[in-house]
Amino acid sequence: MDSENRHPAQEIAIVRAEESGVTIFPLPWEGGEPLSPIRLDAGELFIMLINDHVRGYKLRGKVELLTRLGRIEGRSKLIVQGGTIENC
Repeated sequence: MDSENRHPAQEIAIVRAEESGVTIFPLPWEGGEPLSPIRLDAGELFIMLINDHVRGYKLRGKVELLTRLGRIEGRSKLIVQGGTIENC
């Protein structure tokens, strides 16, 4: 399956850690190699990109998330996948 069939366009979002120890888990496409988690300290930023290698992200910790959908604050766990956001 080529990348155009997986998702219509690349999505980006910016994560701002509001506390130390925020963990970002990149979720690879099915059959892809596992990717290492990213840890952020308070105030650090991370630009998330959904592309041919990453289908989404799982976030743990208190974060501010900026996307094309707007600003979202999460206090426990967020899952960002292909342009949709779930706050668990």
